[in-house]
Amino acid sequence: MKKPISLFLMILTLCLGLLPAAAFAAGNSYGSDGESTPVNISASQAESQLELSFGSRHIDLGTIYQMKMPSADARTVTVTNNSSVEVAAGFQGGTGVLSGNEASKVLLIKPGESRDYTFKINGESPKKGSDTLDLLVIVEPKEEGRWVTPTYYESWTSGDRYLIEEAYTVSYDLRSLADAEEGDIDWTISASSIDFGVSDVPFEGASFHKAEKETITITNQGSLPFRLEAEVDTSACERKDKDRIFKTTVGSDYRVVEAGKSIEVIVWADSGSWSPGVVEGVLKFTAYYPDSKEQNTVTAHIPLSIKYLNDGGYRIINGSDNSYGTVKTSDGVARDPYSGNNRFVAKEGSSVTFVMTPYDPAAYHVSDIKLNGESVGTGDLVNNTYTISDIRENYEFEAVFAPGADPNAQQPQPTEQPTGGTAYASTQNVLVDGKAVEFQCYALKDEKGNDTNYVKLRDVAQILNGTAAQFQVGWDGAVNIETGKGYTSNGSEMKTPFSGNRAYSPATAPTNVNGQTAALEAIVLLDDKGGAYNYYKLRDLGAALNVKVDWSEEKGIFIETE
Repeated sequence: MKKPISLFLMILTLCLGLLPAAAFAAGNSYGSDGESTPVNISASQAESQLELSFGSRHIDLGTIYQMKMPSADARTVTVTNNSSVEVAAGFQGGTGVLSGNEASKVLLIKPGESRDYTFKINGESPKKGSDTLDLLVIVEPKEEGRWVTPTYYESWTSGDRYLIEEAYTVSYDLRSLADAEEGDIDWTISASSIDFGVSDVPFEGASFHKAEKETITITNQGSLPFRLEAEVDTSACERKDKDRIFKTTVGSDYRVVEAGKSIEVIVWADSGSWSPGVVEGVLKFTAYYPDSKEQNTVTAHIPLSIKYLNDGGYRIINGSDNSYGTVKTSDGVARDPYSGNNRFVAKEGSSVTFVMTPYDPAAYHVSDIKLNGESVGTGDLVNNTYTISDIRENYEFEAVFAPGADPNAQQPQPTEQPTGGTAYASTQNVLVDGKAVEFQCYALKDEKGNDTNYVKLRDVAQILNGTAAQFQVGWDGAVNIETGKGYTSNGSEMKTPFSGNRAYSPATAPTNVNGQTAALEAIVLLDDKGGAYNYYKLRDLGAALNVKVDWSEEKGIFIETE
C-alpha cells in the first residue's frame, strides 16, 4: 500500500511544478498578521512558472582580505519581470556577510521591467569564502504602510509569496592581511609641497588676512582600501601663533580611501590678523590598513608655507628707553616709545638705520644694541648709528644707554695733515645711486704729483638730502654732522665762489658726527671775502657716515645710500 501512495505523491509533486503561478497561491497559508507564508521554490521553477530571469546567478567577489573595512568592489545583479503582472522582490538569507544598496528591500518590478540589486562586503570581516542568497517574490502585491520611494513600501500585503532558495551564490578568495606584502599600499598624492604665497594687508587698522585654500587629491591605486590620517607639524617654526594657522578637512579623524578611488583633502592657511613673517609647517599623511598598521603603513610629508606682510613689509619697533638720549631713524623721524612713531613698517629687503644721540655725550653713551631681545653688541655701531640690513622678519630694536663717555669712541688720530699750499681746481664725476653727479673738487698733489681729491661738505650734504644717508651740517666752533636729518641749504652748494687754483690751509676745528669727534682730514679754502669752506676726502666721509663709497672699472667712483 505504501508504494502506490509514494508513487501518487511523486506524480502530484511533478504536476505542481508545472502549474502556473496562481496555482502556487493555493499552497500559501496566512499568519496572524495577514501576511502569507511564502512557498519555497527553486530558481528554475521561478524562471518557468513566475517568468522571472536572473542573469548570471553567480557573484564572484575575487580576493578579500579579512579586515574591518570593506575590501571588495560592489557587484550588481539584475532581476527581470517577463510576466504580464507586477511582482515585488527582495533578497533574504545569507550569513550577513553581504549587504547592499536596497538589496534587502522588496522593490516593485513592473511587467517587462528590470531591477538592479547591488551587493558588497559588510563592515565586519567575513568568516568563509562562499554564501548564498534567497529571493522573496510577491506576485501581484498590494502595498500598505509608509511610502518611501515610488517603487518601495515599508511592507507589502496580500499577493502570493514565493521564496526562491539559493537564487544566487557568492564566492570569494578569503585571505588574511598577514598575506599582504609589506608596503603593499599604493597611492599617489597630487602635491609635493604647498606654498600659499604672500598675504599682504595694510599695517594700520584691524586688517585680517584672507584664508588661503589648496586641494590635495589622494588616490588609492592598490587593491585594498586604506585609512588616511593627516597631521600638521609646525614644531620647527618659532612663531607663537604657528599652531593656529594651517588646518585640513581630515582634522584629528581619519578618512577611508577605497581601492581605485580618490578623495580630496582641503588644506588652508587660516585667516587672522597675524603679524608679518613666514610660517612654515609640514603636512604629514599616513595611510595604513587598520588591522595591519604596524606592517602596512606609508607616510608622506608635504611642506607648507605662507608669508604674511603688512604694506609689503615687516614691523619694526623701537623699544629704547629715551631717558638718556634720542633714537631716530635716518629719515630724521623720532622713534622714541612716546613719540607715537616707534612702530612702523620696513619694506621687505630694505634697510633701516637708527641714529642714537645721547643728551650729554660726556655723561652717557650707547653700551649695547639688542635685536628681538638678544644682545648683538656695539661692534657694528658706527658713530652712534646702527643699520639693520636686508629686512625679512619683524624686529624690535633697543639701544641701551649707560653712564659715562663712550670708552670705545673713535678719537682723532694724529695724522700727517696738509701744511698748506696750493689746491688745484678739478672736477669729479660720481654715480650717486646710479645717477651721475659732477662735483667741483680741489686736489692736493703728493711728492710724485698724484692727485687726492677733496669735496665740499655742503655739496655732499645737498646731493644726499632726501636719501637714507642724508645729514645736517652745523657750526658752533666745530663742524657738526647729524645723520638722519634733512639738510638745510645755505645757497653755497654745488658751486664755488672762486675759480682756478686756490691756496688752502689744514682744518683746525674738530668735526663731530652725532656728538662724537671723528678722525676726518679736512682742508679749508677761503673766498675773497674771507668765507671758509671745508673740503673732505669723499671716502673718509663715507666711512664716517656709514655710506658706501667705492670704485669700479665699470662705474668709476660711486655712492650707494641703501
